[in-house]
Amino acid sequence: MVDVYQQTGVDFFSSIKDIIEKKIDHEVRRADSFDIPEDAYDAMRKQHHALKIIETIAARHRPNSGFNLCLLHDDIYIDRMNFVFGLADPRINTAVVSSFRLNGTHLIDRLVKEIVHELGHLMGLGHCADLKCVMHFSNTLSDTDQKSADLCTRCRSING
Repeated sequence: MVDVYQQTGVDFFSSIKDIIEKKIDHEVRRADSFDIPEDAYDAMRKQHHALKIIETIAARHRPNSGFNLCLLHDDIYIDRMNFVFGLADPRINTAVVSSFRLNGTHLIDRLVKEIVHELGHLMGLGHCADLKCVMHFSNTLSDTDQKSADLCTRCRSING
């Protein structure tokens, strides 16, 4: 089960639900909307710290419900990186994906790839060297556009 929390004012659920369910073979359900916690904002960077958002959502986690996925439109980062498209913390079964840098004519395609990528981390997968595998690390939009939304044969065998 994947509970999808969306930032207030964001609604990608109907666009991604069926696609994500087919890609990861888990039920996807709509959860609450949320506001980004004030302490996640870094005024100097004009970005939100992804881990603080994850921790806030994880605190709402329903016992035994599976994974939490947070979707938002604000720019996010982690320490030592300029930005991230998403981040997963498998210890607390929670991931966040931002559409902020994924905008354009391929927004939903890019969003799906980043969602599947982060959910892959929650399922125990690491980054993959195969440029076409969804688990390949995306540092740029070009990286995201180049890969598919599917696991490669190697990652599928690891995921079981």
